[in-house]
Amino acid sequence: MSSPSRLRSARPVLLVPAIAALLALAGCAQLQSLTGSGPSDPLAPDGGKLVMTLQGSGTQQFQCASDQKGRWWKFIAPDVKLVDGTGRTVAHQGPDFIFRAGDGSVASARIVNWDKKPENPSNLRDVLFALRAQGKTAGVLTGIRWVSRTEGQGGQPLTRCSASQIGTTLKVPFTATYRLYR
Repeated sequence: MSSPSRLRSARPVLLVPAIAALLALAGCAQLQSLTGSGPSDPLAPDGGKLVMTLQGSGTQQFQCASDQKGRWWKFIAPDVKLVDGTGRTVAHQGPDFIFRAGDGSVASARIVNWDKKPENPSNLRDVLFALRAQGKTAGVLTGIRWVSRTEGQGGQPLTRCSASQIGTTLKVPFTATYRLYR
């Protein structure tokens, strides 16, 4: 039979591995929140490795158009500045969904997937862009294969344009989270 002092000394030995396991799990969860991976990105590409998470702010631009069916705001282009956690501008998304980084690297993009329509009609859908490098300048966009745009706020016109607005441009404020994957 074991003595009471021997049982007491065994408890800390068992506690140490249990505490270490809990700290490791907490560390993984913390790392996941820092990199922006995990369930908060419903459009994360299969096999994609998250490289960086950026915050985008700017506008989505529309032009008033009309035909026999009526008038509407026709999408023209995004005009979005992408910044890192320190507030440093990393890239810009502009016409034709092209991403341009401050280091000169450029990537063309096309939408390859999207999430369900948002509950708020003023918000754009979450989308996944497939990227392809353009030009010969290596930089931050080199090797980036996908960009997911999620958690968008704004960016959608809420009313139809009027006859007096035909041909005019509307810039709708917009923010979103952009995650870049290799």
